[in-house]
Amino acid sequence: MIQFLEYEFDESQTILFKAGEIVPLNSTQTNLLALFIAQPHKVLSKDDILEQVWQGKVVSEQVVFQNI
Repeated sequence: MIQFLEYEFDESQTILFKAGEIVPLNSTQTNLLALFIAQPHKVLSKDDILEQVWQGKVVSEQVVFQNI
Protein backbone atom coordinates (compact mmCIF):
# COMPACT_ATOMS: atom_id res chain seq x y z
CA MET A 1 0.00 0.00 0.00
CA ILE A 2 1.39 3.39 -1.00
CA GLN A 3 0.34 6.41 1.04
CA PHE A 4 0.32 10.05 -0.01
CA LEU A 5 -1.54 12.87 1.72
CA GLU A 6 -4.89 11.38 2.81
CA TYR A 7 -4.80 8.78 0.03
CA GLU A 8 -3.73 5.13 -0.06
CA PHE A 9 -3.21 3.16 -3.25
CA ASP A 10 -3.40 -0.61 -2.99
CA GLU A 11 -1.13 -1.73 -5.83
CA SER A 12 -2.10 -5.38 -5.70
CA GLN A 13 -5.81 -4.66 -6.04
CA THR A 14 -5.38 -1.34 -7.90
CA ILE A 15 -7.77 0.46 -5.59
CA LEU A 16 -7.45 4.07 -4.43
CA PHE A 17 -8.71 5.03 -1.00
CA LYS A 18 -9.25 8.48 0.48
CA ALA A 19 -9.68 8.54 4.25
CA GLY A 20 -10.62 4.84 4.10
CA GLU A 21 -13.25 5.24 1.38
CA ILE A 22 -12.81 3.83 -2.12
CA VAL A 23 -12.30 6.48 -4.79
CA PRO A 24 -13.96 5.23 -7.99
CA LEU A 25 -11.51 5.16 -10.91
CA ASN A 26 -11.87 3.61 -14.32
CA SER A 27 -9.16 1.25 -15.56
CA THR A 28 -7.35 3.94 -17.54
CA GLN A 29 -7.23 6.27 -14.54
CA THR A 30 -5.98 3.42 -12.38
CA ASN A 31 -3.25 2.60 -14.89
CA LEU A 32 -2.20 6.26 -15.04
CA LEU A 33 -2.02 6.48 -11.25
CA ALA A 34 0.04 3.29 -11.06
CA LEU A 35 2.39 4.65 -13.72
CA PHE A 36 2.88 7.96 -11.90
CA ILE A 37 3.40 6.25 -8.55
CA ALA A 38 5.93 3.83 -10.03
CA GLN A 39 8.04 6.71 -11.36
CA PRO A 40 7.47 9.61 -8.95
CA HIS A 41 10.58 11.59 -9.87
CA LYS A 42 10.38 11.16 -13.63
CA VAL A 43 8.72 13.64 -15.94
CA LEU A 44 6.80 11.52 -18.43
CA SER A 45 6.19 12.72 -21.95
CA LYS A 46 2.83 12.37 -23.62
CA ASP A 47 4.36 9.67 -25.81
CA ASP A 48 5.58 7.77 -22.70
CA ILE A 49 2.09 7.91 -21.24
CA LEU A 50 0.41 6.85 -24.48
CA GLU A 51 2.81 3.95 -24.90
CA GLN A 52 2.48 2.64 -21.35
CA VAL A 53 -1.21 3.27 -20.65
CA TRP A 54 -2.93 3.06 -24.04
CA GLN A 55 -0.44 0.55 -25.51
CA GLY A 56 -0.75 1.31 -29.21
CA LYS A 57 -4.40 2.36 -29.23
CA VAL A 58 -5.12 5.53 -31.17
CA VAL A 59 -6.49 8.20 -28.85
CA SER A 60 -6.62 11.98 -29.04
CA GLU A 61 -4.51 14.26 -26.88
CA GLN A 62 -7.73 15.38 -25.22
CA VAL A 63 -8.38 11.84 -23.95
CA VAL A 64 -4.96 11.81 -22.30
CA PHE A 65 -5.48 15.20 -20.66
CA GLN A 66 -9.03 14.35 -19.51
CA ASN A 67 -7.83 11.19 -17.78
CA ILE A 68 -4.94 12.94 -16.08
